[in-house]
Amino acid sequence: SRKEFAQFLSIALGSLAEVDTQVELLVRLGAINPRRSAEVQESVQHLRAGLLRLLRSVRTGEKNEP
Repeated sequence: SRKEFAQFLSIALGSLAEVDTQVELLVRLGAINPRRSAEVQESVQHLRAGLLRLLRSVRTGEKNEP
């Protein structure tokens, strides 16, 4: 259902936030190059934007269902 899919997307957003946090920790520990970190964080931003657009679309569709 749309509601379940919206929940799935919300969980995916949370997981993406965890990835972002892990990358930041890796930078602080010196385990990842800051340049590589920036590349990963840019990808995270693009994925977050796409997930948010999809989530909004799914939730808007919920309101339009009979």
